[in-house]
Amino acid sequence: MNVSPPVAWRDVPVGAVVLDDGTPRTVLHKAPSLGAHGLRTVLLEGRTPFVINDGAEVRMVALDDADALATLARAGLDPIIIERTEGD
Repeated sequence: MNVSPPVAWRDVPVGAVVLDDGTPRTVLHKAPSLGAHGLRTVLLEGRTPFVINDGAEVRMVALDDADALATLARAGLDPIIIERTEGD
């Protein structure tokens, strides 16, 4: 798993994966900012919606192949590795 430096919530796109108390979670929805207060509601995969300040920092992550295989295994799936040939 590759972890980014801290970024403000306002810069995190829907669909990104962020660290939530050490757990990678996909950003499913971000409501528009609530005026001058800079607050918005965010929905992360597996969590109830919560309100966050747009300037609060979070770390985005990029998952690698090992993370993907572990996620599939936890879901009870047994992925088949497709061998690559030269030129792929």
